[in-house]
Amino acid sequence: MVRYFFSTLFVAGFLFVSLSVQADNYPTTSYELSSDGKTLVKWHGEESVIDMSVDPAFNNVTAIGDEAFAYNGTFAYIKLPANVTDIGISAFNLSTSLETVVLPKTLINIGEKAFRKCSRLKSINIPRGVITLGKNCFENCEGLTDVTIPNSVEHFGSYAFADCSGLKSVILEDGIAELGFAAFLYCTSLSSIEVPEGICEIPAYAFKNCTSLMTIILPSTLTAIGENAFAFGEKIESVTCRAVEVPNAGDGAWQEIRNDAVLYVPFESVEAYLYDNHWRVFRNILPIGTTSDKEIAWFMLTSDNRKIPMERVNMLVAADDDVNFSVLDSEGNIIADQVKWARFVQIDRSTGIEPVVFNEKTNLLKSQVGDKLMLIGAKQDIIIYNVSGIQVLHVKPSAEETVVDVGHLTTGTYVVTCGNMSFKFMKK
Repeated sequence: MVRYFFSTLFVAGFLFVSLSVQADNYPTTSYELSSDGKTLVKWHGEESVIDMSVDPAFNNVTAIGDEAFAYNGTFAYIKLPANVTDIGISAFNLSTSLETVVLPKTLINIGEKAFRKCSRLKSINIPRGVITLGKNCFENCEGLTDVTIPNSVEHFGSYAFADCSGLKSVILEDGIAELGFAAFLYCTSLSSIEVPEGICEIPAYAFKNCTSLMTIILPSTLTAIGENAFAFGEKIESVTCRAVEVPNAGDGAWQEIRNDAVLYVPFESVEAYLYDNHWRVFRNILPIGTTSDKEIAWFMLTSDNRKIPMERVNMLVAADDDVNFSVLDSEGNIIADQVKWARFVQIDRSTGIEPVVFNEKTNLLKSQVGDKLMLIGAKQDIIIYNVSGIQVLHVKPSAEETVVDVGHLTTGTYVVTCGNMSFKFMKK
């Protein structure tokens, strides 16, 4: 009895060990390796869980070949071998049941369309050390909710995360070299994005149709934004751009921005952004640091630092000394005298924060008769803006008196600028 018991125990143990070893090694019919054993050419098996790190057959594998797992709808989990450096083109394309991928620390390149349309992929940990994200590499991964792009990435392919409709969080690490064309196009669940210092350009269509995007932070190193980069971001509430020099913005970069969206920029740059053709679509441009409890309005800021609400200002009249001028209200009363220069600016009433203005004298006498503005002494181009900061008219000055026909303008309040001089008029 005792001898039989020990014999049975020995056999059971042997079978257990044998089965364990068998479980760690995949049948050769499940996969195809290159002749040198360094590339997984194709996976033929129907396993639901694949852990290549435990099978010695894959110890020398450094590359996952093109379409090696493509169009496979059977496996939900895969762990790649520890020495893999390259994932080939469309390696996992349309692996519709794939939920979890464990990538090795040795990984350098993720090929074009590598994980495209892996619709059930929930998360991906891109190792630090990855240099290339190929075109469309994670496009249409609808189940992906968050991703961190490590600062090792030097080549960011176009459409890399386009149409990832479930993507809510994107972290771009400081030091990342670039972003890709249309990289996050139609990421409709993304609510905020901070572009790190060092990025100089946001490519065209990068965040187009990110319809849940509310908060954007842009770096001081930014010099250009491509066309339609943030177009149709209909929920954008706040954009902070730390660049002192106004970045070039392509057509439609901020198309369909909300009327109440606020752009925060460096203190000394407010006016430059306000008069830039592509940034003035923001009706509210304020210095960084302004409180969110804002009440934005137009003021006349004078040389002696008086802030006069625009609705009080009616006319500027040159003084006898031909240097200073006075500010008059609608009844002809002087509300500011001995003014050397003035400009209309947007100021937050709650904080009094204001942009820097030009400190230059100017002499300009204006009057309004019907639909005609008459300006005497205008030496620079006359530009008219509506109260949203949008240019509506541009006129070259005449030798002595310049007559500006405003008959085609709609009823409302407008700001007229001539060089470093500004005033308002009412179109009735």
